[in-house]
Formats: sequence, C-alpha cells, structure tokens
Amino acid sequence: MRKLVCLLLVFAAVQVQAKSIREVWTAMPDSMVPYLTKTLRLEMLDFTDMGVRADVKNVFGGISEMDTLTTDYLKVTLNVSSELQMKMLPVQGRDSVVCVVRTYFGPVAESIVSVYSQDWSLIRTLDFTGIMGTDEESLISACLSVEENALLLKKEKIMASREDREEGKDVVKQISVKWNGETFK
Repeated sequence: MRKLVCLLLVFAAVQVQAKSIREVWTAMPDSMVPYLTKTLRLEMLDFTDMGVRADVKNVFGGISEMDTLTTDYLKVTLNVSSELQMKMLPVQGRDSVVCVVRTYFGPVAESIVSVYSQDWSLIRTLDFTGIMGTDEESLISACLSVEENALLLKKEKIMASREDREEGKDVVKQISVKWNGETFK
C-alpha cells in the first residue's frame, strides 16, 4: 500500500510540474510577441473559451487572432504578414519543451523555429538548411502539426514566375520531420 501511495505522489508531482500550452502562452514574456501584451493574450483565451472569434486589437492597432487552440498547440495570426505557432513537445525524463515557429510572409514564407524551456529560456534555434539544402534563390518555411509532434518544412523559390506558382513549381522541396525527444529528424 505504501508503494502505491508513493507512486501516486510521484505521479501527482510530475503532473503539477507540466504546464499546459495555455499556461505557457500566458507566461510568455511580452518581448516574445510585441504585438500582444499578457492582457491581450488572456483575452484571446477568454474568447476561445466562450466559443467566439478570438481576435483582439493588438498594440500596433491591427487585428491579431488565435486561430487554433488545443491542449498542446496554438496558432495565432499576428497580422497579415506574420503568424506564430507553439507546441508542447515531450522530452524523455524532463519537462516538455515549447517549440515556437514564427513565420513571416513576403514573396514567399520564411520561418524561424526555436525551442524553449517552459520558463522561456531559449534552448536553441533550429537550422534546417542541412536537410533542405541551401541556395540564394529559396527560403524555408515550417508548419507545426496539430495532431502529431512533427514539422512540415517547405523550401520555395523566392522569385518564382507566376506560371511556376500557379503550377506548383515554386516549391523546390517539401518534407515532414518528426520530434524524437531532442530535435526534429
């Protein structure tokens, strides 16, 4: 009986340490997303809970909207030219980490993928040029999967012709990589 009680206490302690995406989103430093103060981020969560469109007037006077919220994932359109995705990813024997994908839309999309601890200490920024290849004519964008611990990477030509874009020839390479507990492979 004592072993069962000890096991339950350990399990409860582990559960207390693990933060939800909501808690991580709320605790995120304002400097991470200057568009949204903590108050605005909380307002987005409230709107989502009420089942209404989760859009707010951001600090720059534009509209930012929380498009998707699950137990471990969220996506926010910051403005017409940028979005933010976050996903809690498991790490063996430790607290989950937070993967943040910032995507900027220009002629083509370009993303920055970073991994943070739950207290928002940067662990590392990931570089996918090794698996996607490098050239000066293309940019790499990333999209987190809502259902899986995976990332879809897409390399697109910067100056693709209209015909190439219409025919889908602007995408040079597209692959999906899975989280292995330490990085995406």
